[in-house]
Amino acid sequence: MHKLYNSEDENEILIKRFINTLLINNYFKQKKYSIDFIEELYISQNTLKKLIRDTREVLKRYQIDLIVNNKEGIFIKGRENNIRLCMSNILFSSSSDYEYFLDSINLFNIKEIDEIKRLTLKILNKYDLSLTGVAFNSFVIHILISIIRNQNEINYDKDLLKTMDKSVEKDIVRELMKTIKEKLNYDLSSDYYYLTKHLITSQKFSKDDDKLEADEFVNIIYNNIINRIKRDFSIDFSNDEILTGSLKIHLTTSINRYMLNSSINHIDLSEIKSQYPIAYDMGIVAAEEIHSVIKRDIDDTEILFLALHLGTAFNRVNNDGKESGSNILIVCGAGLSTARFLKYSLLEKFDKEIKNIDIISSSQYKDDMFDNYDLVLSSINNLINIEGSIKVNYILNNIEVNIVKNKLRYAKNLEHLKVFNNELFYKKSFESKKEVLDYLTTDLSNKNILNKNKLSLYMIEKKWEILV
Repeated sequence: MHKLYNSEDENEILIKRFINTLLINNYFKQKKYSIDFIEELYISQNTLKKLIRDTREVLKRYQIDLIVNNKEGIFIKGRENNIRLCMSNILFSSSSDYEYFLDSINLFNIKEIDEIKRLTLKILNKYDLSLTGVAFNSFVIHILISIIRNQNEINYDKDLLKTMDKSVEKDIVRELMKTIKEKLNYDLSSDYYYLTKHLITSQKFSKDDDKLEADEFVNIIYNNIINRIKRDFSIDFSNDEILTGSLKIHLTTSINRYMLNSSINHIDLSEIKSQYPIAYDMGIVAAEEIHSVIKRDIDDTEILFLALHLGTAFNRVNNDGKESGSNILIVCGAGLSTARFLKYSLLEKFDKEIKNIDIISSSQYKDDMFDNYDLVLSSINNLINIEGSIKVNYILNNIEVNIVKNKLRYAKNLEHLKVFNNELFYKKSFESKKEVLDYLTTDLSNKNILNKNKLSLYMIEKKWEILV
C-alpha cells in the first residue's frame, strides 16, 4: 500500500494526514504508537520512518517537536501558540482537511461554522470594519481554533498586552465573544487576547490606499527600499504613487505582524521565485532593509509579498500607457496587492488586446457588473457562476494563460459582431464571385445600406473588369 505515496504530491498529502492525526491525538491527549499509524495510514514500517523524518522538517518551521518514544508513543510537543499556528497554516489550508479534523473531534458541525461566520460579519459591519475575503476567513479560522483549544493557555509579554489593550479591536472581540457565548454557548473569554491579536493583524489588509497614513517608522523603511533598488537595479520607483500607497500599507501591516509575533494565512506565491526572478531579487533586497530597522528575521513568505509589490511596479514601468481591446474586471479576495500583480501580469502578456482592467473586492461584486466587462477573473471558488468568467491563480500558469487568451479572442469576435449589422451576415452558397457580388449589391441596395452613389461606383468597376 505504501506505493500509493511515491510521488511528491502524494507524500505531501500523507504528511498533512499524519499531522492531522497528531493534532487530533494532541486534542484528546491520546497515545498512539507506530503500529497504530501503520494501520491507520496504510503504510509500511519503512514508509513510516521516512514520514517521521519529513514531518519533523515541516514541524521545525513552527518550533514543534515530533517525539518518538517507546513508552509514550508518537506525539507532538510545543508551545500552544506554535501549535495553533501550525493548525491555521496546515490543518485549515483546505476544507477537506479541516472538515475531517472537525468530524474526528466531533465538536461542532458545518452549520455552526456558518453561524459563526454570520455573527462575525454582523459585528464587523457594526463597527464599520471590512475585511478582505482571505483575511475574514483567516480570522474565522482562529475563532474555530480558539473554540477547540481555549483550555490551553498562551502567555504574552507585557508590551504586547499594552498594545492590545489600547486597540479598538479589543472592543469588537469582546462583543463577538459575548455574542458567540449567547448564541452558541462557546466560552472564549480565556482567548480574548489571542483573538484581539489576530483581528489587529488581519484587518489592516482591508484599508484603502488613501485612508491609511504611514507613520515615520514605515516612511524610513520605504525610502530605504526605494533608494536601495535604485542603487542596485537602476530602477527608480520614487514617482510611482500606486507603489507608494500599496507598499506603505503592506509595510504597516507586515511590521505590525512581526512586532506582535503573528501570522496570517496567505495565498501561495511561490511561483514568483521561478517566473519573476528580478521581482524576487528586489524582494530580498527590500527584506534586508526591513531587517536592518526592526531587527527581526524576515521569512520567505514576506519576501514573496514584497516581490509581489515591486514586481507589479516593474511591470507597470514596462507597460505604461498601452491600451486597446477588452475590458476586464478582477474580483480580489486576497488583497489589492495580489490583484494588482495579476493586472500587470495580464498587461504584460496581452497588452495589445486589453483596453482597461478594474479591480474590486469580492464583497463588492454583483453579477450585473459583468454587463460592463468582456471578462471577469477571480481566484475565489464558486464566487462567479456566469459565462465568460474564469477562476485563476494570481500567478497565471500556462493553462490559465491559454484560457485567458481564448476568452480575449472570443471577446474580440463579439466586438466585431457589435460593429456589424446582423443583416450583413448571410448563410448562402454561390457558384462564383459574380453571383456573390450581384446578390450583395441587390440585397444591400434593397435594404438602403448601399446608396445609389456607391452602387454606381460598383457598376463602373464591374465594366472595367469586363474590358480588362
